[in-house]
Amino acid sequence: MFGYETKVTRAGRRSRTVRTSIPDAIVHMLEISAGDELEWVLEFGNGATKAVVRKVTKPKNNVPSTTSQRDKTTTTTQRATFEEV
Repeated sequence: MFGYETKVTRAGRRSRTVRTSIPDAIVHMLEISAGDELEWVLEFGNGATKAVVRKVTKPKNNVPSTTSQRDKTTTTTQRATFEEV
């Protein structure tokens, strides 16, 4: 298991959202590039909350695949999990 800490900052002066940087090691492990989309899923259990982050990939051809109804995307099996501490 790998552990990394990053600082969270405001996304904008009037925004309620926040942002953080993705550590270089995670960028390489998940093969993330600028412009890629990430899916964030919260998992609850055993008194803990986990945020699972997956890189979203778009189908490259018309081959049927498992897709999300909202945006017709698939997710890779590569993921990063962040636990509440």
